[in-house]
Amino acid sequence: IKRIKKSRQIDGIILCTTKNKDDKKLIKIAKNNNIGYFAGSDRDVLKRMLDSLKQIKNIGSVIRITGDDILVDPTYLDKAISKHLSFNADYTSSKELPPGTETEVFSYETLKFIFKNAIDTNGTEYLTNYIVDNDQFFFSIKNDIQKRHKIDARLTIDTKKDFILVKKLLEYMKKINKEYDYTLDDIKLFFSKYPKLKKINNSTKQRNMPLEYNSKLILKNI
Repeated sequence: IKRIKKSRQIDGIILCTTKNKDDKKLIKIAKNNNIGYFAGSDRDVLKRMLDSLKQIKNIGSVIRITGDDILVDPTYLDKAISKHLSFNADYTSSKELPPGTETEVFSYETLKFIFKNAIDTNGTEYLTNYIVDNDQFFFSIKNDIQKRHKIDARLTIDTKKDFILVKKLLEYMKKINKEYDYTLDDIKLFFSKYPKLKKINNSTKQRNMPLEYNSKLILKNI
């Protein structure tokens, strides 16, 4: 949350969680950080997102940041938003950044289009698949990533090994007085100093969309 707040382009932050008892602690975190929050659908992540936006007027674009990607780079976040708006894109990715630092930008209309035309929205935890698997419907672009920032490291948090690596990285950033102000250059320097740490989770494979979900879109009511 503190990293996202460093963006100069965003107008607001909403923490989207579920109505499950265990997730009430997340609402406390949102309140303590003076951001919006919404508790909604447990399985249908896209419905949860859209429901959280119903009371907001004049929405153009929505930035999706998943809870396991806490090292968001605010500079590239702003670059993605600027490029997305300048091209009037449906979807803008920053996939060439190391996992855990990237963000995705969707037009609000694109999110509503997916929800309306998806065969199954219970797999929208893997929302990117709905774009990639139906690319004929969308104008998608990529954020411009500098070559030195295409760091070969896994910084998302899905496993205990992922957590250990990110924890060590953040402890280092705090030690050099950049607890929330570190850049991708700082992350690159960290791995140049401690190259063996990359091996902590380099055997971990990114989760794919489970086969029980269908990401296909079929146009309805047209």
